[in-house]
Amino acid sequence: MVGIYQLDIKGCFLFVNKAFAKMTGHAPKDLMGRHFSMVLPPSKLEKGKQVFKEIVHNDHNGHYGHQRIKESCLHHKDGHDLHVQYSFNVPVRARRK
Repeated sequence: MVGIYQLDIKGCFLFVNKAFAKMTGHAPKDLMGRHFSMVLPPSKLEKGKQVFKEIVHNDHNGHYGHQRIKESCLHHKDGHDLHVQYSFNVPVRARRK
């Protein structure tokens, strides 16, 4: 199962595929517009926010397209946690002349 999602600059879901939604126990429409922290276990919340802040910072400083692979957990709506490996990157932007 490959969960895919896209966040806006504030960390809110812009896109969620069915697999990611299933991994968290939510319907895709219930995640849209909500902050990603709602699918993190409480023990991973601060670290998740820190990693997201780093991504946004790197993006604003011109480090486009940087990809990382990490491990963490997702918190399922029914209360259990799911160990996951995930990769993320900042979309490449067109450079101005």
